[in-house]
Amino acid sequence: MEEIYRFTNEEVRTEALNQQRSSFYMKFLQEGVFTILQFIGCFICLNIGLLFFNYKVKIKEVLKAVTLSFLVTVIVQIVVICWVKFSNLTFTVASLQSIEDKLYITDYINEQDVPSYLLMPLDTISVTHLVFILLLAYGIKTVIKKNYIKSLLFTAKTYGVGVVIWFAFAMVMEMNFN
Repeated sequence: MEEIYRFTNEEVRTEALNQQRSSFYMKFLQEGVFTILQFIGCFICLNIGLLFFNYKVKIKEVLKAVTLSFLVTVIVQIVVICWVKFSNLTFTVASLQSIEDKLYITDYINEQDVPSYLLMPLDTISVTHLVFILLLAYGIKTVIKKNYIKSLLFTAKTYGVGVVIWFAFAMVMEMNFN
């Protein structure tokens, strides 16, 4: 019983703050790595698509379009952090995740009406990703010099195939580890 009361309130508070800080840094690192991998995958998928459909473009133009589209993801992360910081929420990874969870598509649909095999892919698509795809299509429009609908279809064909491959990989890994 004496073991429980050997710490002061200040030590407990300091330990809690240190744990929150380390979990926040870990989440920040995970988000950064995930964003970089997504950036590289998007860039590769678009370049393969451009080669496949015989578009003659400079890699620098594609890189610029992808980079500008990824600014949406960064802006949303900053807004979520500011939202938690300036609201009455405790600044924890759980509070950040609770705000980010409100942006996913499954939050806006009735899950009973959707087949179970579509729930995981729908649970990974957020409003941020949809805006990202729309901005990416606009960036591709400037690169391939076609109208917006054609560039949106091109983006769906190239980036969409990469996303579908990623979903299939993630679903197989999820089934193997559960």
